[in-house]
Amino acid sequence: MDATNLIATAPLPILITNTEGVITQVNAAAEAFYGCSAAALIGTNIANLAYAESRHEQERALWRVLHTEQAWEGLLDYTTHEDRPRTVRLYLSLVRDQVGAVCGVAFFISDVNEVVVFQRTLQRERDRLEAILESANDAMFMVDSDGTVVTANLQFERLFNLHRYDVLEHPLDTLVDQLRAQPNLPPDFANVLLNFGSDRSQSASYEFEISSTPRRVIRWYSEPVHTYDGVPLGRLFVFRDATHELAVDRTKTEFVSLVTHELGTPLSVIKNAIEMIQDDQASALSEDGHEYVQIIQQRVELLETLIKDIIALTRIEAGRIELRRAYHPLNVALDEAINSVRSITQARHQLLEIELADDLPLLWIDRNRIAQVFTNLLTNASKYTHDGGVLMVRAARVDHLWELPEDSPAEVRLPAVLIMVQDTGIGIAPEEQARIFQRFYRAENARQRRIQGSGLGLTIVESFVELHGGKVWLRSAPMEGSAFFFTIPIIEGK
Repeated sequence: MDATNLIATAPLPILITNTEGVITQVNAAAEAFYGCSAAALIGTNIANLAYAESRHEQERALWRVLHTEQAWEGLLDYTTHEDRPRTVRLYLSLVRDQVGAVCGVAFFISDVNEVVVFQRTLQRERDRLEAILESANDAMFMVDSDGTVVTANLQFERLFNLHRYDVLEHPLDTLVDQLRAQPNLPPDFANVLLNFGSDRSQSASYEFEISSTPRRVIRWYSEPVHTYDGVPLGRLFVFRDATHELAVDRTKTEFVSLVTHELGTPLSVIKNAIEMIQDDQASALSEDGHEYVQIIQQRVELLETLIKDIIALTRIEAGRIELRRAYHPLNVALDEAINSVRSITQARHQLLEIELADDLPLLWIDRNRIAQVFTNLLTNASKYTHDGGVLMVRAARVDHLWELPEDSPAEVRLPAVLIMVQDTGIGIAPEEQARIFQRFYRAENARQRRIQGSGLGLTIVESFVELHGGKVWLRSAPMEGSAFFFTIPIIEGK
């Protein structure tokens, strides 16, 4: 088979031009690529087939091949029969006649558009990612599944006072050695990095101090990184300077403590004065006077509750709540709460039903905190239930997920005791239920009905339950009542 037949049957598009760039021969693959017959292509200058922005480069490539007699290879954009630019890999080589004289140039075309588009897309995504990493306020670095440092940003250099390119593409040990040489970092920090650097499953968080002037507190967390298919890629470490944040938190805590303390003293005086007026038979208050005194007393009690809730929430946020745990039966904490709310339920003629399973174990709990959980839930249930309504408390042991009510959270820790506090009240609208545990949030129907409250009770409930390792959630519908569920994990052998 001669060269002409080889060109005609070749799978790649091939064009032959004369020394002026005019097409003299076309194979079938080229006809398919350009979407026109050989007759339409022959006699056309090859420059007309290149995309406008690529024509000058193609002319230079043709000139170089003819004058240097060396082949040329490169990427150019060609126009297809769809009149759209398409990236091709172009290979140019000389064509000689039977006596060896140069008579033209062969254009071998390989369609690489999809590969090039994919590579360009990847490069753009990489550029975006690098731009995000560089502009982030947090210091970051990542190790791959082999423990090699593959990414680090500018903030990482600044925080640890080292050049990222000294550790990139090096084992994590290289970075650890450089960090150990810095006297202002704690000695155990490097060991923590090593321990978690090879871990592919656990999340981690840590806090350490940099003993510089001024002193800095750094908080960091680490997460394993996986592909969409779950294949491990490595581990990401993120560091944040929390010095200012902690200072603000301390200032806020001190301010709240000062304000609540200063408010507590005058409230106690007002409360004592009210009690003296009510007990003094000689005061001879009118009926309106007694009503005003009762209103003042109610407002003072509301303020006292608000102050206690703010103090509790501040301590929770500051991590200053210490659980004093011991083994207790659940009814000990529940009875304490019932005693606290009995006057409220009796005044409103509400029925309180209690159903505790006989097989409930002793629970490893802070009795006072769980009592406050019950108190807050029962107080809410009473406030949002009409006079003569029913409040119910039920508790049972749960060992398996299928024993939980429908729509329970998936992350409930079992075995546990499941407690339900249910009412026959006004209920909560579905669109408000996701926010009901937020600080100071109060449902719209509560504001419309002027039901008193601080909006902190359920926030404290959630915090105390989660401190015990439990979970709290609700089920409710407007005018159909509400049921609050929470769990207390069963812990044996403490």
